Amino acid sequence: MNDVMDLYHLNNLFSKKLSTLIPPIENHLKNTLVNEIIDFSEKNSDCKVNDIAFMYDHYNLTIYEKCSNHKRRSNYNNWINHTVMELESYEKQGSDFNKCLDKYNGNIPLWYMIDKITFGTFSKFLIILNKSLAREFAVTIYQLNKDLQNNKPRTPSAIFQFTQALVVLRNSVNHSDNILFNNYIQIKRSFFNQKDLEILNAENNTIFRGLFWELLILKYNYVGTPQQNKDDWNSFISEINEYITPTIAKK
Repeated sequence: MNDVMDLYHLNNLFSKKLSTLIPPIENHLKNTLVNEIIDFSEKNSDCKVNDIAFMYDHYNLTIYEKCSNHKRRSNYNNWINHTVMELESYEKQGSDFNKCLDKYNGNIPLWYMIDKITFGTFSKFLIILNKSLAREFAVTIYQLNKDLQNNKPRTPSAIFQFTQALVVLRNSVNHSDNILFNNYIQIKRSFFNQKDLEILNAENNTIFRGLFWELLILKYNYVGTPQQNKDDWNSFISEINEYITPTIAKK
């Protein structure tokens, strides 16, 4: 019974702390991508973008992966339709959506769109990005982490898988799921730091490996955030250690 209560309290601790740790990463990813899109558009488009890029401007051209086959066209069309429905929901709620349309002559700025869409919709946005843009985004997010500089997280497929994994973790926290024993997305081992893999392989207990992957991804994303966010992350790790170490010692 004591073991059950220990797990219950540990699960609640994770849920409470992660509910405050994931939103800064969502904002960090969104803001970084907006800046990458603007830079990429200015370097690769014939038109003058300045600081405004619009949602429909680059269909089949610059920021989106060229829709040369049915699957890519389907991915793009499905994402656009879903996103428009999301944005229209803000209009019904009396948000600033109409003011934004009026200001930009009926266009939807990409920065506004990315800010407003859900984290899940944002993660699917990465699928339809131009591969060169997605690679630059991945490099910007992870380049500050020296341990990952020669690893595959600098690739488009890694940034997509990492973000999808964070969406699953975010949903688990928001829906009060069991954080410790949830079924998380399987990520390629080659995307992770070798030292982290060695730590994982040294552990005999495989129950919490899914959560371990998620926390690694969260750690990698915190590297490029402001110092206050890093301090919050380090505080979380210290608090988890303070809880776990005495619990293990009692066994």
